[in-house]
Amino acid sequence: MTQSESVNLEDLVAAHLAGEAPDVPESLSDDFEQAIHAHVALEGLLDETALYDAGETDERRPPDLPEEYQIEREIGKGGMGVVYLAHQQSLNRDVALKVLRPGEQTFGPLVKRFLGEAKHLARLRHPNIVSIHEVGDAHGEPYFTMDYIDGEPLSAEIRRGALSPTQTLSVLKQVAEAVQHAHRQGIIHRDLKPSNVLIDRQGTGFVTDFGLARDVSGSSELTQTGELLGTPQYMAPEQARGQSSMIGEATDIHALGLLMFEMLTGRAAFASQSPADVLVRLLNETPPPLRSLDRRIPRDLETICQKMLQKSPAERYTSVSALLEDIRRFEAGEPLVARRTSIVTRSVRWTQRHWKVAATAAVTAILAVSIAVPLFDKSFEGLVAWGDEEMATGNHDVAAQVYLRALRVASKEDRNLVVDRIVQTCRSMDDTTAVVELAMQIVELAPDESFGEHDYLVAQALVAREHADANMGVINIWHTKSEPVLELVKSRLELALSRELPNDQKLEAEQILANVNLAISDGAYPVRSHPEYLFKLPEGDANELRQMLLNETNAAWNRARAGIALGKLFENEGQTDEAVSAYLQAYEQVRLVFPMYSGVKATFGSKSQVDAPDAEECQLVRELVDRLHRLDPDSVPQPNGRIEFEVVGLEMPPSVYVGLTPKIFDPSITNPDKGLPHNLPRSLPLRQDQPVRATILDGTYRLRYMGHNLRWNNDSEQLGRLLQVDVDGWPQEITVDGDVVKLPPVRLRLAKPVELQEPPDGTAVNLSGVELKWTPLPNATRYRVHLSARQENPSPKSIMFLVVDVESPRMRFVDLSDQNKEEVRDNLIAGRTGAWRIDAYDADSKCIGTTLKEMRFLVAGALATD
Repeated sequence: MTQSESVNLEDLVAAHLAGEAPDVPESLSDDFEQAIHAHVALEGLLDETALYDAGETDERRPPDLPEEYQIEREIGKGGMGVVYLAHQQSLNRDVALKVLRPGEQTFGPLVKRFLGEAKHLARLRHPNIVSIHEVGDAHGEPYFTMDYIDGEPLSAEIRRGALSPTQTLSVLKQVAEAVQHAHRQGIIHRDLKPSNVLIDRQGTGFVTDFGLARDVSGSSELTQTGELLGTPQYMAPEQARGQSSMIGEATDIHALGLLMFEMLTGRAAFASQSPADVLVRLLNETPPPLRSLDRRIPRDLETICQKMLQKSPAERYTSVSALLEDIRRFEAGEPLVARRTSIVTRSVRWTQRHWKVAATAAVTAILAVSIAVPLFDKSFEGLVAWGDEEMATGNHDVAAQVYLRALRVASKEDRNLVVDRIVQTCRSMDDTTAVVELAMQIVELAPDESFGEHDYLVAQALVAREHADANMGVINIWHTKSEPVLELVKSRLELALSRELPNDQKLEAEQILANVNLAISDGAYPVRSHPEYLFKLPEGDANELRQMLLNETNAAWNRARAGIALGKLFENEGQTDEAVSAYLQAYEQVRLVFPMYSGVKATFGSKSQVDAPDAEECQLVRELVDRLHRLDPDSVPQPNGRIEFEVVGLEMPPSVYVGLTPKIFDPSITNPDKGLPHNLPRSLPLRQDQPVRATILDGTYRLRYMGHNLRWNNDSEQLGRLLQVDVDGWPQEITVDGDVVKLPPVRLRLAKPVELQEPPDGTAVNLSGVELKWTPLPNATRYRVHLSARQENPSPKSIMFLVVDVESPRMRFVDLSDQNKEEVRDNLIAGRTGAWRIDAYDADSKCIGTTLKEMRFLVAGALATD
């Protein structure tokens, strides 16, 4: 074995740095010299400029600045200088003030580079680039002032853990757009890294530190051929080799790839103990695929990152614009322009770097082929036997793929055998993502088989598939889905619920199962099962229930439930007088907040159609009254009084359900639902073939109309969205005394569709500059803008957080009130998806127009603080 074969570059560099004089083989001499040159250059001048962490101090004499600037504190330092937070008195604003380190102004190249940064920044005006204000000299110490960003460097965020793909793309796009602007001005940054990207408190990213930037639009004397500039972990290969003639837009694109890698994984692509080791890895190694570190990272993002990190500049994106186009394609679900590096190309590149190992690898390749070919040549029995061997040795992933191949060639008689093998494999695997992918391929063949601890995730994967297929993103209760599909979802949910689940998972599964049961019930309305449903009675002994009943701080409805439970307890023990007393106290509490004896339908867990049974809360009131009449017929009046009204106007098709939502409660109560985990059901289903009626306990009550709820099938979607319900002339107070209280008729009509114009659906927007626009409607005196935010955790949901009234058909976030702006900043953070829709009202406050579909936008820039 020759000397060059027995040593490697890393060992030689390490020996040199330890003070030894290693014998460097001629074949490695060039790489050795570059590595040592890099180490010397980078250990000194080019330490990275970084903001201090909270509480960190670094005592040094502040510069002698003009009285215009009052230095408050030092906030950063680095090889290029010191950064202070200063207050500019004439303009009453805070600025970041960068000054050359005291005593270093004598170094000519450093001064040139420092002033060069100011010159570069002065040419750049972009929302995501820190802007420069003034360049000056304080008694021989050059300085310049720039925007003060109240936030932290991206490196601080990454230290707390990897960013989500959504957060990563938000930051990456802002940085890329800033770099794109610099490139158009002929400026290459050359030192993009997490510490040179500042993130403010609204999530907006800013690129800073152009001290190493290169002006490619003209001559530059700052960098000579062979000079290494940059931070080792974030260099491109051409930088590491000192090939200044090759440094261009592709250099910054490589740095963007390293930024993306680190944001998604929480670790640098080329991390090591010393700059020289980093450069050795940078020149000779390829970063691991993103999905090998985190399988949750989308494959297309891995492809984009690989494209940016190609060793050759020619193989990266041709421009930042091309990179941004591929990001746009990813977000729109379109095919990427970039393609994944083929296995043949990767093999060739590896062989070029490791040709001595390639010969051995060739033997391995022959063995791999000898294994791969039988995968397609083996009989069913042979494949099953092979899978069994892999299972026995703990190679569950391999066994799963072999069993799947066996399933494809299995006869009908043999299918159950191999399905059982795959189920057993799923039970043995720890990778939940892989288990779900595998289980979804066979779940129809094994609807009742348990996947062990993975049953809940498999059930939710089926539910997610049904959500994706439904036009409103929920299990469709209108029977548009074939029953076998929902039966499968039902069986998997029931199987999951048979296991011990955390409370939050159990409650969610129960709620979904209630809707599935409703969708396949064919008219059988299941009882709601959520433990917080307000018809369930509390448990306890007589003293505990009595305390609940008498506690005036409890919600009236909860006191009523405690009284009913207490009365039942006394009644079962034969204590009739005590039972009647408890029931009467419960009756008084019921009458205060929910005197609804019949007619109200549940709004959850029921189709709420006109022929549906009354809500369980109504049934509980009816049971209370019946028990009182049975034990003491004269204790309370018989409920014969009711409200009644007709439905006129537009004739509804049978596929559309409308439920009116009035609140009827005692005048002494301000909020009948106060203290409850959710509102009591109050929906009265509208029907046009006869008057709508609801029986009410005797008493004087406030009447409040709280709106209506709608449901429709796919064929009636437009009608359902435009349908409006008017209750003109309804009184604010009614008295029920065993008679009928006739209310003015409810009128149904259609509003006009309002077309949303700008921004286009799915657009990435900066909230500080965007304007929402829509088509105006004749006779509209005001428009109501409904704003919501889409959140993904712990489950996808859209939260309505703000309603704003405006007079013209447009709205800017910067024109909102201070309170509304805070709501926007809290809910529409950078990287989150927002949505909006419009209602139009006339001079009589009637809704005359509405949007058929809400529009969504990606928050690329959060609303700036004033």
